[in-house]
Amino acid sequence: MHDCKIAPSTYYAHRKRQATPSARTVRDSGLKELIREVFESNYRVYGARKIWRELNRRGHAVARCTVERLMRELDITGAVRGKRVITVDDLRTGSFGAGLRIRYVGRAGGVCRDQWPRLRPYCNTLPKVGTYQCPAPAGT
Repeated sequence: MHDCKIAPSTYYAHRKRQATPSARTVRDSGLKELIREVFESNYRVYGARKIWRELNRRGHAVARCTVERLMRELDITGAVRGKRVITVDDLRTGSFGAGLRIRYVGRAGGVCRDQWPRLRPYCNTLPKVGTYQCPAPAGT
């Protein structure tokens, strides 16, 4: 034999686990298919909470933390709400929305210009005057 002392029941339990998957593994494989189906049928925007609620509505009793864990394993996430953060790189490359134009006060004499976003996409505050109000464009 060998020098490692292992109880026979431990050996056979280990062998059984290797031969057949656990109940959790079997259930997870079925739930993963359901989660993917709900995710795809809802335009890939549902997060864990909405998928969990939809599965429970369909009659599959599952915990929300289980849905969260399986979504991580599937590497899927729902749509994230919030404002897009504009970084300095976005300002330099100009990767904004197609029709975004920003009015801002230029450096030369407080002249208001209508231009595409550059490095200063906001109205400057003029010294000792306050915020300069850009006049409305002609014809509006």
